[in-house]
Amino acid sequence: MAVEVDVSPKAEKHSIWHELLPTWVLERAPLIRRKRRVKVDVLGQLGQRLFPRHASPSADPEVKEPPKKLFGQRRLSAEELEEIKRQEAEANAKARQGAMLLRQARNYIRIIQDTLERRGVCHLTTDKKGRKVITHVAFHWPPNVNPHFIELCVDTLHWPHGCSLDQLKDPSILTHISHNCKHRVRVKETHDCGWWYVIELDIGATGIPLHVDFKQMESVVPASRANDNMLICLGQTENARPVWVTFPKFVNLKVSGSPESGKSNFLNSMLCWLIRRNSPWQLQFLLVDLKEGMEFGKFYDGLPHLLQIPKIKLHRVVKRKKAAVSEEDGTADDESLESIVKQERLIAKTEGDPRQAIIEDREDLPGALYWLVQESERRMKLLKGSKCKTISEYNQIAHNVQGMSPLSRIILVIDELADVMQDDDIKEYAQRFLQNISNRSRAVGIHAVVCSQHTGRDLLPGRIQQAFRALATFALADRYVSIATTGNQGASKLDNPGRMMWIQGRYELEVQTPYCPNALVEQTVKDAISAGGTAKPLKPPSHDVDDMEIISWALEHNGGKLGREEIFENFRGRGFSKDQSTKFGQRWEGQQVTIDGACYQVLPAVRFPKQVARRLMAVQDPAQTAMIPPSPDPDDGLSADDQPMPDALSPSQEE
Repeated sequence: MAVEVDVSPKAEKHSIWHELLPTWVLERAPLIRRKRRVKVDVLGQLGQRLFPRHASPSADPEVKEPPKKLFGQRRLSAEELEEIKRQEAEANAKARQGAMLLRQARNYIRIIQDTLERRGVCHLTTDKKGRKVITHVAFHWPPNVNPHFIELCVDTLHWPHGCSLDQLKDPSILTHISHNCKHRVRVKETHDCGWWYVIELDIGATGIPLHVDFKQMESVVPASRANDNMLICLGQTENARPVWVTFPKFVNLKVSGSPESGKSNFLNSMLCWLIRRNSPWQLQFLLVDLKEGMEFGKFYDGLPHLLQIPKIKLHRVVKRKKAAVSEEDGTADDESLESIVKQERLIAKTEGDPRQAIIEDREDLPGALYWLVQESERRMKLLKGSKCKTISEYNQIAHNVQGMSPLSRIILVIDELADVMQDDDIKEYAQRFLQNISNRSRAVGIHAVVCSQHTGRDLLPGRIQQAFRALATFALADRYVSIATTGNQGASKLDNPGRMMWIQGRYELEVQTPYCPNALVEQTVKDAISAGGTAKPLKPPSHDVDDMEIISWALEHNGGKLGREEIFENFRGRGFSKDQSTKFGQRWEGQQVTIDGACYQVLPAVRFPKQVARRLMAVQDPAQTAMIPPSPDPDDGLSADDQPMPDALSPSQEE
């Protein structure tokens, strides 16, 4: 029997290991692996540590070479490049904003530590050399920063000796810190994150916002008052709490304040709220604008909520009669037994067809107020015939009875009442009719809103003042005017634009009113006209920043510069985007604008040799330039002696 045997060296070696090694080693031999040797580049690692930017990529095995550019690779389109640039610009803007907020956080930490030191929340000792050593309340770094608030975490581990955490939340200390930081500061205490000071950047020291958005107030109307069509939002008071009022409650309203304090903005905001929530058959206006229609006539022309009234001219007829006096009251003279009695009668003459009730001429005001008094008398007869006491009861019956039409509420708005009182005849008529309207027309749905820089008793008599239950007072000139208007000095301390004192009965609130730009008023009127007078939800623009506001800010706070980044950083909190700031500069480049009587021109940006942003430069008014006589021309026939001498000679002329 033949047996085949493998006599190769490999087989011989394998047989030898099988004979020499034990069985348990042979069973585990496939699992044994030798550790791979890695070549170590000592010089490369040393160069990577000493010169990390200049070390070769092969020195570190984890560093990979950039992929080679393939042939025919697609290039980025213009839109993709713009998107990449936009993302980089946004990242840079966020980085700059973060750095600015961190600088503000360091400043607030210093202010809080100094305030706590003055209130005794610190530890004072002396070293060996007799120098004072103060241990302040410490804070962890970095803080939580946000465009709307900054949170500072208190280091409770390294705490000053002899102090307690209860002192940090003392109301008087928090009030002191808020006034020093010029923003509301509150305490946030959590069981997992510790003790925090929260600085609310969008809110003033008293907790009242520095700016209130009209669109935001529309979205927070309480559900319990959503069906009240006469509801208006005054703004936000302490702790950013919104304030809501309704017209039938405060009946009539007085608005006073110095120029540029926010009176006109408040009137526009109130009118927009009412137009937004009412149809013409529910509410109508009679607007009196004695500034040549610049306030009301420019924006509310064509509004379906305006009354249609004729032009009325009033004529006064005076009759004198002699009436006998009783002998007991008279004297012995015969002439004293008779007295002259004057009987005055007004004759109203209608001129032309009915037109929109926007009064721009002072002489047309008495006729409009006379028509409103007659309308209130007519309504009183209707309510008396229906056995009703208020317009609400009458409208409820009119909706259920066929043939009866409901009555709309009427609001009389008079801007610059002081201008009405300059003429004695018009003043007499205005006071007489205004007293009738304010005292007797509440039940029939007629309300009055008068606006002036000062609404004291020298402007309105006491019998008219009693009918105005609500008073909205903006910033006044001094404390004496404030005391004469409101009874205290509060209105003279208001400094923020749009900040007012709302006084109604025993309630007195400091309120920041919503900002209502001109674009919002135009959009409101446009929506009301396009909807045929029916109430339609308002869609205001994405921001409430006006062009004139940006230009005024640049002149007052930015040295006349209109840089895109600076405008964006200052107005971004009010919804103003970077693209809109770019379009603003492109729109106004090369244009002229007049601010407070001074004429400015927007100069274009300069890129070379030094980059300079757009800026405002004062120029001469074109109207005044036209009045200056032109300089004489050499071809006009003037002699050499008549020609004006030049201010400076060129080098060729000097030779």
